[in-house]
Amino acid sequence: MAPLGLLLCLAAAAFTADVVVQNSVTVSGTVFGQSITGLSVGRLLVAGALAGLVFAIGFALMARGLRRARTLRGERRAAIMESRRLRAENDRLAANHSISSATSSDPAYPEESSTDTRRARRHAHQR
Repeated sequence: MAPLGLLLCLAAAAFTADVVVQNSVTVSGTVFGQSITGLSVGRLLVAGALAGLVFAIGFALMARGLRRARTLRGERRAAIMESRRLRAENDRLAANHSISSATSSDPAYPEESSTDTRRARRHAHQR
């Protein structure tokens, strides 16, 4: 969008400069080598206003495109930093897990004793 906006701005500036430089006091004018006759001052004013409008639209498109590109660069940078942070955290946790599992012979979930199992079955039958 930024290149299109810049192109529109340049076209509007060239058009306006051409109208101003090549036109004399008369109501006829020349734009990009083309003669325009029969224009009133009001029509010339409308042509200038339209050139200004094209310039404003082009500038807005260019500014929006540049703002969007800056936002995307910032988001991409933040995502890369977050990915690096999470990768380091994952590596740290993996290292801690391998150390703790190598030094500990206790199972993570101890088995239930037979008395606990019988007690749970009796309790389930009573309901």
